Amino acid sequence: LLYGPANSEVKLLERYRLIQKKLQSLPFRLNISSVILNDRRAWFFDLENGVRIKIGRYAFDDRLDRFLKFIPTLIPDRINEIESIDLRYSNGLAVLYKNNFNISSN
Repeated sequence: LLYGPANSEVKLLERYRLIQKKLQSLPFRLNISSVILNDRRAWFFDLENGVRIKIGRYAFDDRLDRFLKFIPTLIPDRINEIESIDLRYSNGLAVLYKNNFNISSN
């Protein structure tokens, strides 16, 4: 599913294809269930297992690459325990677990 402001359909589809292609480079299978561009032009995407990835408005490619570098450390052991991964930091990320226990990485 693609969600966004009017006239953002092409950009949403391009980002969906880019994210999904990069996910295919991982040694395990992850798929996108939705890509969101909110009114403030911040990007988010949801994985099929319900994990929300918060990319934000800036440095989309760098933040997506940071996610791809980090996510293998969570697979397959803990990915289903995660509620969201927030990449809206200049050089780190935050993980919100479903039990509300946060771990930050810089």
